[in-house]
Amino acid sequence: MSVPIVFRDRSLVVALVATAALLPFTGSVRAADEEPAARTLEEIVVTARRREESLQDVPTSVAVISSEEILARGEANFDVIGQIVPNVHFESAGGTSGVESPVVFVRGMGQADFIIVEDPAVGLYLDGVFMGRMVGQASDLVDVERIEVLRGPQGTLFGRNTIGGAINIVSKKPDDEFGASIKLAAGEDGHIEARGTVNVPLNGDWGARLSAFGREMDGYVDALQYDGYELGSEDIWGTRLMVSGTVNEQLSVDFSFDYSKDTSTPGAIVPLNGIGVWDGEQRAGPGQPGAFGNFWNVFYSGNPGSCLTPAGQAGDPACYGPVWNAGRYETNSVFTDLQGNQIAADQDIEVWGANLTLGVDFEAVSLKSITSYREFDIFLFNDLDFSPHIVFANTHPEYSQEQFSQELQLTGAGIDNRLNYVVGAYYFKEDGVEDIFNQIAHVPAISGGPPTNFFQNLARHIDNESWALYGQLTFDITDVLHLTVGTRYTESEKDFVMITERVTATTVQPGLLKTKEHTPMASLSYDVNERSMVYFTYSE
Repeated sequence: MSVPIVFRDRSLVVALVATAALLPFTGSVRAADEEPAARTLEEIVVTARRREESLQDVPTSVAVISSEEILARGEANFDVIGQIVPNVHFESAGGTSGVESPVVFVRGMGQADFIIVEDPAVGLYLDGVFMGRMVGQASDLVDVERIEVLRGPQGTLFGRNTIGGAINIVSKKPDDEFGASIKLAAGEDGHIEARGTVNVPLNGDWGARLSAFGREMDGYVDALQYDGYELGSEDIWGTRLMVSGTVNEQLSVDFSFDYSKDTSTPGAIVPLNGIGVWDGEQRAGPGQPGAFGNFWNVFYSGNPGSCLTPAGQAGDPACYGPVWNAGRYETNSVFTDLQGNQIAADQDIEVWGANLTLGVDFEAVSLKSITSYREFDIFLFNDLDFSPHIVFANTHPEYSQEQFSQELQLTGAGIDNRLNYVVGAYYFKEDGVEDIFNQIAHVPAISGGPPTNFFQNLARHIDNESWALYGQLTFDITDVLHLTVGTRYTESEKDFVMITERVTATTVQPGLLKTKEHTPMASLSYDVNERSMVYFTYSE
């Protein structure tokens, strides 16, 4: 639930627009003096309320990042969102897998782990399509028109998993002029980056727009147990195609397809301040990975007396030798396949999706249909003991998901345009599997005897389905006083099974969760003057 009372100074919005407008300005002083009328401020148009309107008129905490600002900062990934927008933490990757899984928090609400049975608290949307899972979705920002960041609960119009907020990425559409662009970059550590776009007009007002990107970089942490193998490398590429046009005066069509592939090496685990943590943000509690390492240093060796001492941990080969003294950019980690063979691991992340948007414009109302299918397949490697042994633990998560969504939106106006409304229906279906193989190999019994090979296979399966009806209207009580009310009704069914296989036993834990939710909202806004607005909003 959110109940903010906000005062918005429209001059701030104008200042941001003015800054963006001045950056590409290259005309001469004389030309500027002769054509003063041409120097105008560009209006920022957003779809925060599922219809196009000026940002200045939206009584919602929304921030907009334009494509010009992204280019001006030289950024190409989602991290730019957290750098620009207050109250937003956005990290494109992290953890030992190095997986392209966004870690998103808005006003303290978010999801740090990408476990498949947990839903994100911030909704990520691509051209109006909800991404059911964050994992694998942190591809580069290619050919983006703008990014809209909505802070606070967005349950009425956006629905699923938006208690913290929603991030909507709007792609550039084809236009009626042929054009092409390419950007190349190179740097140290073998960094090579390329991105390009081609816009091709087709028959009539139809057009196609093809964009692609690729990025490679050497790893920055040497794996000492290998010859020439580095962790933290990047090898990512992707492409996107959009075709748009109109069939007649009433029917418009937008079709898009995107694909990305990531075969980077796993993220690095290195000593930091005397304890082992993975490079990037520390997700576990302070010192937790280091505690794991010290624990297995003791019991793996079979010589607790030596390995409990600093001298033994630093010099006794049975205690892994100088595990903690490898250095900031060196590690003793090893990786194995499912048969226990040591390999130089590469993760494999494959993501693709298709979206068909149809728009029908009637005289009084407009109807939009958004149909989408997306899926990803991911194979990862982790090493949580950061030692040259298979101890605790090499994990081999296999992660896959398929989702289908269908949304219908009806927008219109009435009462001499004093009333604006949007009503809609939404359906979402998701199937996913997350398999994790944890291997703890050859751990001697504390009381002596032959070593034992321990393992655990954890499988999580989900089958989620939901549908919703929603509506929201805004009525201009006067020219300066506006009332907005809305509601959404959602029914969801989550069917999941968790299977745990150990050396000693196998357990199966099924579950079924059915929910019915009603999420209302109300907002009252007042235009103080042409530059300022104050509004009160209640939302769930």
